[in-house]
Amino acid sequence: MVSRLTRCLQDRAPSFLHGRKFGLCVLIIFVLLNLILLIANTAVANNAARSTTLDAVLSHGVLRVGLTLDYPPLSFRCSSNNREAAGSDVDAAIDLAAALGVRLVIVPTTWPRLLEDAASNAFDAAAGGISITLSRLRHVGFSRPSSTGGKVIVAPCSNHLLLSLDRHNASTALPQGTTIAVNPGGTNAAYVSEHWPDAPTRVVQQGQQFNALLDGSADLTVTDEIEAALVTMRHASVLCAGAARLTDEAKAWLIPRRDDVAWAAYLNRWLLQREAQSSTVGLWLSRLGARQDESGACELSGVRTATVQ
Repeated sequence: MVSRLTRCLQDRAPSFLHGRKFGLCVLIIFVLLNLILLIANTAVANNAARSTTLDAVLSHGVLRVGLTLDYPPLSFRCSSNNREAAGSDVDAAIDLAAALGVRLVIVPTTWPRLLEDAASNAFDAAAGGISITLSRLRHVGFSRPSSTGGKVIVAPCSNHLLLSLDRHNASTALPQGTTIAVNPGGTNAAYVSEHWPDAPTRVVQQGQQFNALLDGSADLTVTDEIEAALVTMRHASVLCAGAARLTDEAKAWLIPRRDDVAWAAYLNRWLLQREAQSSTVGLWLSRLGARQDESGACELSGVRTATVQ
């Protein structure tokens, strides 16, 4: 094709500009230009496919970590300054940014909006107690588990369900009329919908479900063991956690792109190294367990905070 085009261009102008030969030359030029464009677009697409979140973080010098900031001891806003956040997963985000040599920015998200924010590239990774579920794996990827545990009920300590309810009888043993406090959008709400679809619920913001237990407007709630541990420390002998797990779960860092192998490999290796060194979950439980809320916690000695976007 190139040789034909060369012959066309080498011919004298009159023969080139008239007749069938002119049409042939135009066709050859058109095909070549489209071929060049196709090759160029393919190269751009291949480069984009090879570009990873790790590349972007290192290139921009910024790590964006999504956190709901409503799940102590993992992440919460400093009450004296809503532009600062703290908690065990904020500590982890600070350490990850340091390992990468970049600046950290906390991106606030919510449980109902978590997957939507991941799809819109709102953050590079998300943490703060995100459970690995099959429904989430349809849309996003996850790192290796950063912690394991499960869901339990929390109720006033006099509630007999604390001893009788377990994973085997959860769907059948709940007395009719039992009101459940539910925070929307996460796996707690999903569990309630699946196992107690007909039970009356009181929908409240994350963290407020325990106030519903204290004021008597709800009989029980479902949450993860780590949050249950904090709540029962704060309200000892008033609120108690169920004796048996309802589920077995793993929590991990959410990776917005399921196919981002390089970013997942980096996070997994970093998590493995960090687990061998330290975890601040227990430290944060002791810091917050003696306090009725998070007020003033960020001013405690040794607490690290991060800027919220």
